[in-house]
Amino acid sequence: ALTNDLICDRLDIAVDNKFDEIIADSAEPKSIQEIKNKGYNIHPCKKGPDSVRHGIQAVKTFQLKICKDSTNLLHEIRSYKWKEDKDGNVLPEPVKLHDHAMDAMRYAISRIATKVNAGIVTIEPKVRTEPLTEYEKIDNDDMWKTED
Repeated sequence: ALTNDLICDRLDIAVDNKFDEIIADSAEPKSIQEIKNKGYNIHPCKKGPDSVRHGIQAVKTFQLKICKDSTNLLHEIRSYKWKEDKDGNVLPEPVKLHDHAMDAMRYAISRIATKVNAGIVTIEPKVRTEPLTEYEKIDNDDMWKTED
């Protein structure tokens, strides 16, 4: 497991600006505070009843383009499973297994969607001068499909 110091070492490399917002799993409030004390703009995700389903709904409102180098996230997306009842009927509840990258994506997108819906921020497309690196367009409807 990574210590908070090692997490900060990785953030020093990955984050261009310490004022950029970081959304963390709210299950680790002491870690969030330690990282915040090191100058990062880190906040806990909001969890509550049915937050996974609500987070999935938030993700479905965006078109996802995921860099092909994001192998862990792509693997999790491809292997995402939904619970089934004893008769094999798919239930509207995901299986919580090997989904850490998916959780991180949900946390961040839920935060963005909340701000957009509240009129706090507007998402504007960035004008790029260089070509996109290779990415994979993910069809949200297929990724999150719970067979009817």
